[in-house]
Amino acid sequence: MRTGGTLSHFVGYHRDASDRLKQGERAGAGLPSWMREDRLTGLRSRAYFEELLRRDWQVAQRDSHEIGLTLFDIDDLGAYNEKFDRSAGDACIRRVARVISTCYRRGGDVVGRWDGGTFAVLTQGEAAERASQYAQVVAQRVRELLMHHPTAGNGRYVTLSAGIASLVPPRTLALEGLLKACTAALKRAKKSGKDTIATAEASDFHG
Repeated sequence: MRTGGTLSHFVGYHRDASDRLKQGERAGAGLPSWMREDRLTGLRSRAYFEELLRRDWQVAQRDSHEIGLTLFDIDDLGAYNEKFDRSAGDACIRRVARVISTCYRRGGDVVGRWDGGTFAVLTQGEAAERASQYAQVVAQRVRELLMHHPTAGNGRYVTLSAGIASLVPPRTLALEGLLKACTAALKRAKKSGKDTIATAEASDFHG
């Protein structure tokens, strides 16, 4: 639904692989419970996220279904820390983490903290266009927090940039191809002026 020309929310239908993933491949995740949660945000830790990503990637290759990865990064977080101190930066990270986690609540979604102010989201059965719509909602909700950032390079409030990679993975493509493509898309979003969402191009998966 669009309000005043801005996407506020939408309803979509997709192939839900959550039951199989939760009961099957994901059931055997090997990390101990205390290593599965990021202490600052309560999201999945990077180690646990990567473990689930590897398993889901193999399932997507085997079953030929779409898998998507989105990387969100808080724009100018370093400048925010310098202006307000590290504890304020941690509070900012926690608030953004809550926004992201509330936007991805379907059974097959996995949300984790990747590094610093970067977050990773794993989705199932989502084409790049739909993944971009979800990312737009997240970015808009972060803007609506109106977290003051007087030294931001793109305005006076905290914003997010995002890179998206989504495909039905061929058996010949390694998981690293998905990670490279998503990282390349995020870099393009940053170079485009931040507070921007970019989608991976075909060449990014093999770059």
